Amino acid sequence: MCNADRTTTPSSGSEVFCADTACGNLADFYALITTGLTSTCTADSCALSCPAGQMPTYLNLPCDSATRVYGFPHSSDSNTVECVSEYETPCGTVDSAFTMTRSDFNITCSGLESFHQTTPVTCELTCADQFDSVVGESTVVCENGAFTNAGSTITCEPDSTVKVRADTSENVFAYNCPNDVYLVNGVVVPGWETFLTHSGTGGLFRMVENDWNVCYLAMTTNPASEEVEWKFELPSTQTSLIQVYVHSTTFQPDNGNSVVWNFCVDDSCQEFDRLTQFNYTEPAANSIIKIKALMTANTDWKFAQLFRQALADSLFDRFEIRFHFDI
Repeated sequence: MCNADRTTTPSSGSEVFCADTACGNLADFYALITTGLTSTCTADSCALSCPAGQMPTYLNLPCDSATRVYGFPHSSDSNTVECVSEYETPCGTVDSAFTMTRSDFNITCSGLESFHQTTPVTCELTCADQFDSVVGESTVVCENGAFTNAGSTITCEPDSTVKVRADTSENVFAYNCPNDVYLVNGVVVPGWETFLTHSGTGGLFRMVENDWNVCYLAMTTNPASEEVEWKFELPSTQTSLIQVYVHSTTFQPDNGNSVVWNFCVDDSCQEFDRLTQFNYTEPAANSIIKIKALMTANTDWKFAQLFRQALADSLFDRFEIRFHFDI
């Protein structure tokens, strides 16, 4: 470049050559073993890569283009830069340090820069089965060559709380008693007990009456009462509408047999009528939604029923919740 004072940059007589970066060639500053090692450089750094099944000991080598000086993160001035077997963290794989079944989990790690780093690499664990939850450490940290709480047990266990996703504008949860299956946003999940909890003095079971060709949930004894609950954890995406349709049957209500329904947002509950669709229009992002049925049977355990349905009926129209999202 010709300057205003008629001098040149670089100055006349300077050596001009092509290099990996403005800081020079990598091989002049690092101990490189180039077998399989590929570098892709910009003015400020070189990203390193290796063949499938391998990783570089340093993922990136920085260059300060202003001062034309390479940086040496994680002792790269004294360690070899080369391709090694693929690694998840400098501490090894997560499943090698904890008692766990790897295939049960999705593991996502962040902060990884080098095979030799001692600074934290954080790994987040979620269950491969969307209806399970992590029991134990759901976040593990590799630091100074070891995982925190290494050796502990981490498992994925069934969770009755439904974690509602906002992948689409509508998420549907429903139950069919004859087939004893839930429909969770298109995914069929067996077992009436899977997503509910119940407490009280009456117990709960799924009754199939082959003589009457009907199915329903009922208590096991009387006189008794039982509260049945379905819980939903909503995402940060805002809801525009939550629609609830339920079906329950009582006999001889004048004798104190009943089913009372409540819709709850966190700790605030309101009773609703089983005969009409319930609509909730208030914002409910990041909330816990609960649908509760309080069953009471004073004269016969059969006199308070949930989701009575013909055995030949395959519809999911006795218990249905629709979550609508602003997306």
